[in-house]
Amino acid sequence: MSIHFLLDLPYDVEKEKLKKVYKKKLLSLHPDRSKSDTTFEFLQLKNEYYLFEKNNSYNENFVLKCKIEDVNNIKCRCGTFYDICNKNNNKIECETCSCYILISI
Repeated sequence: MSIHFLLDLPYDVEKEKLKKVYKKKLLSLHPDRSKSDTTFEFLQLKNEYYLFEKNNSYNENFVLKCKIEDVNNIKCRCGTFYDICNKNNNKIECETCSCYILISI
């Protein structure tokens, strides 16, 4: 899963904005601060941000932009078809890998 997807940010967001949103969400998910068990989400977010920083990649796993009616016909680069059931706001993540597509209006 990409850092952009986890933070619900567009793939072309400025790095400083991404960093600010990341820090805020990381604090909210911190196991010592959260009332529910957020350890998995906390570690996942921390790991994805580390990978993002390491690779210094803005475009990481973003594949394409399409209309919502075309989603079920689009095959991911891993071979799996995207499923509209995996829609999160304007993004649909692949069930098998960390790629995602953006839904255009």
